[in-house]
Amino acid sequence: MENIDYFLETGKGNFDKNDIYYPCNRTVENFAPQCYYYYPEYNSERNNFTLGYNLTDIFAQCDNISLGKFVKYCYQGIGRMLAPFAYTNPEPSIAACDFGNQTTYHNDCLIGILKTILKSDAKTDVGVQFCSLSKEDFKATRYEIVGMWIKTFLYPDKQELESECAKAPDVNYVIKCINANPKTSLILPMFEPV
Repeated sequence: MENIDYFLETGKGNFDKNDIYYPCNRTVENFAPQCYYYYPEYNSERNNFTLGYNLTDIFAQCDNISLGKFVKYCYQGIGRMLAPFAYTNPEPSIAACDFGNQTTYHNDCLIGILKTILKSDAKTDVGVQFCSLSKEDFKATRYEIVGMWIKTFLYPDKQELESECAKAPDVNYVIKCINANPKTSLILPMFEPV
């Protein structure tokens, strides 16, 4: 991550011009998820890609990661890049996640958007709005992520938790939000790639 940040700031860093996935494909496996999470931003900058014109190219680079288990982190990283647009107009950001060829990871892109929205705002309103517009088959997971965020970062008492989760449009989503457990979730144990 620091190497990518350094590149974004200075145009320099420890990279291989002949291997676009370096250093992510050569790093210790524990750090590879985080490296691939930030890889789309580095790759976009390196190739002068823009989200508006080269989104399919950005997804294609994620799709070609040789170790498939890291593709989802790359899709989450694209979601992270799409998040600023989701604040003002979430529908196109949600639709943009479907540009990737690997449908298995479309929801990972959406998770990247939601995590970034929640991390960037001290309130849950934008995150809940994003969840309400998302795909039906994945809404429960989204509200669970909101619940994890509330518990992890707002440290609410029971009444505050219920009040925040009550912003969800359906009682089943409210329950998912209230019952979210950031320590045991297999979906998202914390708000950075693991």
